[in-house]
Order: sequence, then structure tokens, then C-alpha cells
Amino acid sequence: MKTNGMILMLMLTCMWCSSCEKEPVVYFEPNEPEYVSPELEDYLEEFVMEAELRGVDLELSGLIMILESVTRPDNNGSCQDKVVTIDQEAYDAINRLCYRGVTPFLDWRFKLMIFHQLGHCLLYRQHLDETDAEGIPLSIMHTSAVPDLELTGLDEELFFDELFSNANL
Repeated sequence: MKTNGMILMLMLTCMWCSSCEKEPVVYFEPNEPEYVSPELEDYLEEFVMEAELRGVDLELSGLIMILESVTRPDNNGSCQDKVVTIDQEAYDAINRLCYRGVTPFLDWRFKLMIFHQLGHCLLYRQHLDETDAEGIPLSIMHTSAVPDLELTGLDEELFFDELFSNANL
């Protein structure tokens, strides 16, 4: 009799547990990056905002943006399989200089480098090494040159327009 009572209690417990509808387990929100280093979040937010201003829908799912040491001295960032790696030493150097008030050009260069890597990862852009008559790059996707906006009088918005208008989505 005691065994029957235990079996009945076990069956009722199983029925009660299985009768409730469970919420699906969501490990990350749809179209949200998988991981972004806190130091890089503002840059990603600005990139997404600039894309939205130009009517470009980005697929952020699976994106990883990390700060770590980059082994090539001539390269401060990379993108491979939706993983953007930004050189920790470059980030630290820019922060030290920004703290001292030497910000505009360095912050622009750093942002351009991050936007360049996001251009590869999210817009599927290749390098575009075209320049104007004075040798000034016409695209953020230029292999190496980053123009100084204050010296050249170029407009940041023109660079962003070119970046997002040539997305390969």
C-alpha cells in the first residue's frame, strides 16, 4: 500500500511538472552580438547608428569584438569569421593620449580602424585603395592610409556614406 502511494505521488508530480508550458531557453537575443568587449561597445553602437541612418540593416548575430594583443606590428585590428580583434596595446596607447587631451585625430583613426574591421565583418567589404588626385584615400576600406580630417578638410559623413552605400549584404 505504501508503495502504491509513492507511485501515485510520483505520477502526480510528473504530470504536474509536465503540464506547465515552459519558456524556450534563449542564450542571446536575436540579432544581438555574441560578445563585445565593454571598451568597444560605444564604437559598435555608433557603427550600427550610422548604418541605420543610411537604411542598412546589419546582422549582428554571432559577432564577437575583443581586445587582445595582435601579433603583427603593422596591424592594429583584424576580422575573421565575424570575430573582430582590436589590438589591446593600440587601445591602451590611444586611451593614454586621450586622457592627456590629445584626442581628435587619434580617436578618429581608432574609430576608423574599428569601422574598417566592421566593414569587413558586417558589410562584407573588401579593401578599396582608391585615392583622389592628392593621394587622399576615398574610403575607410583603404588598406592602410587614414586621412587626418582636420588637415584635409574632408567630411566624416562622406566616408560613412561610401562605407555603407557599398555594402555587400
